[in-house]
Amino acid sequence: MPISVFLIWPALHAMYGLKEHRSTKIPYNRRVAGRTLLLISACLMGIPIGFEHGFFIWLFALMAVAITFVQLRVWQPKSVYLITALSLTGLIYKGIDYVY
Repeated sequence: MPISVFLIWPALHAMYGLKEHRSTKIPYNRRVAGRTLLLISACLMGIPIGFEHGFFIWLFALMAVAITFVQLRVWQPKSVYLITALSLTGLIYKGIDYVY
């Protein structure tokens, strides 16, 4: 699995948070941070397996994670923190695994 997949959930969490329910009330700095993380994720999508296969997996993961994030944000907002922590842990693990 590409390393970039593990950055999608934290990017959505940074971009939308949990308390704001209208996009006009989300602070500009938060949106910029989330978009920056998504851009970094898009740049890293081909690292372990190549860009063609990495792009397919990244795009599919983006759609699946976005749908799941929206549903959990509405119905189980406390679980978003746990999944963000797990996603960042996976990012660190895959990053170390790729380097070594």
